[in-house]
Amino acid sequence: IDPDYAGWNKSSSACFETQLVLSGVPGAYVGMRSRPNLMKETFKLSYASNFMLSLTYNGGAGPRTARSQLKMPSMSAINYVANTFYLTDLGSNDVLNTAYNGWYIIPGYRIDTVDTRWRRGGRHGAGGRNWTFTDGHAKYFKDPEYSSGPLALRTGVIEEIIQEYERKGVYTYITKEPRL
Repeated sequence: IDPDYAGWNKSSSACFETQLVLSGVPGAYVGMRSRPNLMKETFKLSYASNFMLSLTYNGGAGPRTARSQLKMPSMSAINYVANTFYLTDLGSNDVLNTAYNGWYIIPGYRIDTVDTRWRRGGRHGAGGRNWTFTDGHAKYFKDPEYSSGPLALRTGVIEEIIQEYERKGVYTYITKEPRL
């Protein structure tokens, strides 16, 4: 078992609890959100989804729409299904002594802060992660060198990490065109 797993664990989060209960996750029950870390312990996971695939975020092209419109695009709306990632590895954020971890990610997510989820997700082969794409295939890529350490805390590093992965063929946005 992964000792640095993330998970659905946000104090008093009705949406996380509801998803666990309605999905029939063993051990999930109404009211579990009031017990610290119980949701994380009930549904342990070491990966997170690309939140830019949610049409709520407009594929990263504009402001968020109403939460009631949360839905996924059709496969035909994704320009390059073999390059647009769906899931990737994610670590925990327990370093901050918070009860919050997530189920969503983009490359370099919050790396410019003391949040550790992105950095702790790069554990395969000394600093890499597995990527599952919207067409269903998976591939390993090593993280850019500046994904950890003091360089990770500088302004603009998230966009640099996204661009580095785009050069490798890992797209975050559904309308991304390949680099020439």
